[in-house]
Amino acid sequence: MLSPTSTRINFFIPHNYFHNTTIEIICSNAADLTWNNTLQNITEKLLKFIHKFSSMAQLLYERQSSKLVLNTVKRHRRLSRQTKGAEEYANTIESGYNALTEKVKATEQAAENYENMYDQMVLTDAQLDDKVRDLAEASKKYDRDHPGELTGSLLFPNGATPIMYVSYNDEPALVDQLILKINVLGAEHALAVHIEPLQTAVDASKAAISALNNSIEAKKMAEALEQIAKINLIRQYAQNIYAAYGRFGKPFTKRLFPRITIPSKATEDSEDS
Repeated sequence: MLSPTSTRINFFIPHNYFHNTTIEIICSNAADLTWNNTLQNITEKLLKFIHKFSSMAQLLYERQSSKLVLNTVKRHRRLSRQTKGAEEYANTIESGYNALTEKVKATEQAAENYENMYDQMVLTDAQLDDKVRDLAEASKKYDRDHPGELTGSLLFPNGATPIMYVSYNDEPALVDQLILKINVLGAEHALAVHIEPLQTAVDASKAAISALNNSIEAKKMAEALEQIAKINLIRQYAQNIYAAYGRFGKPFTKRLFPRITIPSKATEDSEDS
């Protein structure tokens, strides 16, 4: 029980690494409640507390890459299987490891599919530009052969360039307007032969844009599912550490969990290239 002149101050540390621990400091008199004395007391308590856990195995964190998490867990599984009495930790974490491995592959596949769809969209856009360019050149020739009709001005009042250099998403709608203008000229008009190739190109462009948008959504979903699987695996890794610590103590537990070395950005880039 505290004396009438004593005050209890509690500091809560909300972190899994410290098991959401509360550090209690008791100030015995008013002098202890001065800022300097209180700060010194807090510092001493924290240093003792951190020292207690300084020799524990390293935890994994969400900010770390899936590649690092998987590699660390793989090493932990290997060490656990090689250590008598610790095999259960490898078995416990195996499902989470397999789940993240699967999600990483799915993310890589989704990213590759996105790249393919993007390249396809750029290609179909270039092919659509070619058809617009063909029409623009044909309209100029038609106007030279038929002075005074000004068909080119009707189809391209601002020239063909604004249509070809508009955004990928907006160009198909502008080409649809072009096709309508050609239809107004009549089915017998010399430029009517451009309707079919333009329509084919614009349909291909629309399909490519739609496929790209779908691949973007699929990529986002794959990344989200990978993140969830990574979080689950990180939590299981932490639970293995705590379980081993409670069963074997700190020195033995450190044998089961590898030292985590975070590679530099330059090293990661060189490995991926």
